[in-house]
Amino acid sequence: MRKKLDPLFLDYATYIKMLDDIEHAYHNNTPMPDKTAHDVPVATTIIPIKKDHDFTFVSLEKERTVVCFQSSNDRLDWISNFRFLQGIRFGLHGGIFHCAVKFKKELLDLVDPDKKIVVVGHSRGGALALFIAIFLYKKLKVHIAVMSFGSPRVVGNRYKKMFNSFTIHYNNVRNRRDPVCRLGIPLFKNVGCIKSLPVPFLWNFNLHKRHTGYFENIKRLS
Repeated sequence: MRKKLDPLFLDYATYIKMLDDIEHAYHNNTPMPDKTAHDVPVATTIIPIKKDHDFTFVSLEKERTVVCFQSSNDRLDWISNFRFLQGIRFGLHGGIFHCAVKFKKELLDLVDPDKKIVVVGHSRGGALALFIAIFLYKKLKVHIAVMSFGSPRVVGNRYKKMFNSFTIHYNNVRNRRDPVCRLGIPLFKNVGCIKSLPVPFLWNFNLHKRHTGYFENIKRLS
């Protein structure tokens, strides 16, 4: 018997799918869909923010703001992915941290602290989501929800302890044996509530599918 997922998974997966659709429409100059696969209305306003080779999409909705970061998509992303030694003396992944810092001002201007704040991301985007959630919480002191899919480890014990003292609800979702979730030097630790998802048998022989097939797997388990 297949294990049913908590509705929270479907909720966040829906918004990731919605923002994937919006990102595709934005880059291909095509109309945005009226509804997503789970029948959730498209957000009122979509604002793309680009900083050098990094970008995010902010979904301004009636009751919440969703910030979405995508995974690595070019060689500059991968260069910063391997610059983890830059911040090692501070107990964090310096390359990704410095990329996250570039979004602080714009996001603080856009986020409404009176609405629910959700930050989501896949792979590298999940690591960016974690740092952004920390920035937003330290400035706004409001509850923030984070959902990452297949994110690598990017913080050490110092940041882990600080993170655990914040009111940030972090679901660290990973497909079973996702190789990217194992990346990171021993100094870096897992944070948040880890949710391990079972994968189809054939995915055990496909590293790429285990890391990229999150929406497909969640839909299969629902």
